[in-house]
Amino acid sequence: MMNIRLKIVLTSLLTALSCQTYAVDFNLNSIFSGVFAISDNEAEYVGGIKNKPNLDGDTSAGIQLTLRGDEPGWQLTTLLLAKGEESFNLETDTAYLTYYASERTTVRAGRIKFPPMLAAEYIEIGFAYPWIRPPAEVYGPATLGFDTMTGIDLVYEIPFDAFTIRLQPFFGRSEFTQGVGLFPFDPTNPDAIDAIPLTDLLAVYSSAEQAELLALDAAAASNPGALAAAIGSGSSLAVFTALSELLGHDFDYVTAVADNMSGLNIIWSNEFSTFRLAYGRMTVPNIPDAKLTESIDGLVEYFSFAGELDWNNLISYLEIIRRNVAGDVPDLRAGYLTLGYRFGATMPHITFAAHEPIQRGLPYVEQESIIFGVRHDLNSSVALKIETQHIRPKGGFSGSQGIFIDGTPGTDVNIFSLAVDMFF
Repeated sequence: MMNIRLKIVLTSLLTALSCQTYAVDFNLNSIFSGVFAISDNEAEYVGGIKNKPNLDGDTSAGIQLTLRGDEPGWQLTTLLLAKGEESFNLETDTAYLTYYASERTTVRAGRIKFPPMLAAEYIEIGFAYPWIRPPAEVYGPATLGFDTMTGIDLVYEIPFDAFTIRLQPFFGRSEFTQGVGLFPFDPTNPDAIDAIPLTDLLAVYSSAEQAELLALDAAAASNPGALAAAIGSGSSLAVFTALSELLGHDFDYVTAVADNMSGLNIIWSNEFSTFRLAYGRMTVPNIPDAKLTESIDGLVEYFSFAGELDWNNLISYLEIIRRNVAGDVPDLRAGYLTLGYRFGATMPHITFAAHEPIQRGLPYVEQESIIFGVRHDLNSSVALKIETQHIRPKGGFSGSQGIFIDGTPGTDVNIFSLAVDMFF
């Protein structure tokens, strides 16, 4: 960490406004996460992990700049980050102004992390948590698709003798990238599906999926929408891409908007634990000219209960969320529980995580996983980590899609990861 005390003397034009001298603290923090990961399945998991060595997906480097003024109490914070999954292009992850209105009241405005998520404030700083990557069942793209918002929040603290309560209302909006299949028709429309020769549709799917398609087609007389529902349930990029190529249209990424965002965090904390209840709501209008097999169109609500414990040598994280949406995407619930124990500089830990729909209609994805990991701190700024993750994917057209972003695993998947995290 670099701490530089600067004296900025306002003269010339500023003299007409004020003849004062202001003191500014300038802090510079460097962030690095280097990650190696490989799985035993060719289907692509969050972060681009598949059955080939991956050094890019979870690797990132960045700098956090902080300027803090004495009078009045304000602070400017910017996190510049280059992620491997985004070709290491340097981008602004967060940039916001903090105003300390009083000892109990703090206001932030700008691009901030989405407040209801427990680990959002430090999700880009791998050194701050035990895992190599936060559980994708909660923090992956299948849950929200974004972790930042542009807006304002306020934190009001109510201190008591043994604990503190903080109230955190927030307002804003978020733009995020969503993958969609761009078709000249609605792929969930029975008439549109029936217009495509069945033999062409079968070419898109595996042999097991072909058998189910044939069975659905045979039943189409009594259930005209069955075949369309089956096609509409395919949620992997592979299915989207194959159908697009078949019809002469490409899979593409478009910008979606979460607008009219608002919510409230209620946070209870003492010297060794923190618990929070959170609620957020937003509107996500359908994407014009994009015919989606899954689409959100209207109100999205986000509920969460979360807690952190760091007591003696025991650490624990718990987060349970529910997401309700308007449109074709099923409502879902997801969560994880992490338990760890420090033996000096070494901390083994275990995490149980799940992601499941509340309605198991089509389409939906579901997944359970267990993470075993060990973190070893070399010093106060560098940590080495090793993890193995066992994933049981469910749902989707094949019954084993999980939250994999490309391809269908078809069976349980194991991921092995090594990482070095730095923050200094």
